[in-house]
Amino acid sequence: MFVGIKQLEEHSDIFLFPNPVKNGIVYLSRNISGTVSDLQGRELLILKNENIIDVLSFSPGVYVINTSNQDHLRLIIE
Repeated sequence: MFVGIKQLEEHSDIFLFPNPVKNGIVYLSRNISGTVSDLQGRELLILKNENIIDVLSFSPGVYVINTSNQDHLRLIIE
């Protein structure tokens, strides 16, 4: 269950890889703008037309990428 998140999109046209991520870099299938949030809804990173996300400083866990197009993608960091 995810608190404060409408619904995570399972059929979005945006893909994350690798997911789960171990090395701190996540690649997106296309450029996006939006935010990366933790499961408590705290915005940790603002994305502006990006297709690479550096999550090296993030603790292991589950995060949500909220795009400006209202897509919600789950990101897992190991």
